Amino acid sequence: MTRPTVRVVATDVRGQRGDLAGLSALIRQAAPDVAVITGTPWRLRTRPRAADLASRSGLFAAAGNASTLGNVILVSLRVDVHDTWCVQFPLVPGDRLCGAVLARCSVGSDTFVVAGTRLSASAPDRARQAGILTRVLSEVDEPVVLAGDLADTELAHDRIEAVAGGVFVGPGVGVAARHYARRGRATAPVMVDLLLPAGAVAGTPAT
Repeated sequence: MTRPTVRVVATDVRGQRGDLAGLSALIRQAAPDVAVITGTPWRLRTRPRAADLASRSGLFAAAGNASTLGNVILVSLRVDVHDTWCVQFPLVPGDRLCGAVLARCSVGSDTFVVAGTRLSASAPDRARQAGILTRVLSEVDEPVVLAGDLADTELAHDRIEAVAGGVFVGPGVGVAARHYARRGRATAPVMVDLLLPAGAVAGTPAT
């Protein structure tokens, strides 16, 4: 029996100021089931900002408030969201507070967890934060879709690099993932871990 495929898009908007129209147009064009945006402003009006971006993108805000520290998850009507939670990493003096957002979702009878994270730019701090998130994800029973800058961390270990551009795919994947380069900056990679087994194309770069 063919099981459903989930289309995921992800991007990191750090350093990009207020270009909601451009970002939402790209997301709307991709028509994803799940969009993960990391690096958004989070100190002021985070929830209304997430709702506005979702509306412009033709999606709904599943998770995104001050507690998620700039990590936002948007979903289509096809996706049911059952639970959301967040992880805040220990503060690194002089650095922006980092963390992760997680949402337990389902498409039909298939349940999975979406996670988005921003890690520190400092290698030692990235390693510690990746270790924390690894422990959190080890307690999740469902398949996981993880979006974020995961290079050179244990979160990227034991995955297969499927395409140039940083899409990491575990065995049995049934997800179509897309990335966009905006203003010369590469987007955050998506790591896919055994999501909804199906004969789907995984990791299709944007053209």
